Amino acid sequence: MPSGAKHPAAVDLVRCQIEYFVELARASSYIASTLSFATQREAIAESFSEFMECHGAQDFSVFVELLARRLEERRSPEAARAVRQDLRLQLSVAL
Repeated sequence: MPSGAKHPAAVDLVRCQIEYFVELARASSYIASTLSFATQREAIAESFSEFMECHGAQDFSVFVELLARRLEERRSPEAARAVRQDLRLQLSVAL
């Protein structure tokens, strides 16, 4: 979780794991399968954009945290860090 950002509540994590199960599976697979830094960034940006387009911003930060955790479970810690870093960039742009 980015410094300065609130940790999602456990109830939100559980709810979003269930509600966005398919999106989390697809995005984590897509991001973890990238072979270069550039394609990883593109996959992250596309995953973020698709989520926002389909679901809006309300659960976005929870989705991102869950996505990072899924990537860690897939043994892709660099991808998880990149996802969290991109969330920080999104938050700084929004402010």
